[in-house]
Amino acid sequence: MSLDNVLSWATENGAIIDNDVTFEKTEKGISAIYKGQDRFDNNQDLLKVPESITITPLLAEKVFGGNAATKRNRNPLTQLLLAKLRFDNKETQTDELNVSKFFRPYVDSLPTGKEIGSPLFWDDAERALIKG
Repeated sequence: MSLDNVLSWATENGAIIDNDVTFEKTEKGISAIYKGQDRFDNNQDLLKVPESITITPLLAEKVFGGNAATKRNRNPLTQLLLAKLRFDNKETQTDELNVSKFFRPYVDSLPTGKEIGSPLFWDDAERALIKG
């Protein structure tokens, strides 16, 4: 199951997940649910994700390079990296990291375009329903 894989990958790479937090697949996606009996202290970390396991604009710049235009708005470059990891079978590498291999458990946990109902993934019969 990809949810178990991504949670194992995250904790192996420094994420903190409190024992009273569970993750469940729901009709809206994956939800984090606090199941503790007591109210938690606001200073208590229930979830903590290290930057090293996040897909950031800095990582995207390491993969693709950057220029003045990408430094003003780095979101498109980050989205491009995520799309590359999701859809490109070629290895993506920086000097110090095989990005494709490292992020595979996370990328595999993402829903497909078909699962989220994106028109980009409609088949011919679905597209025919909206003709005219």
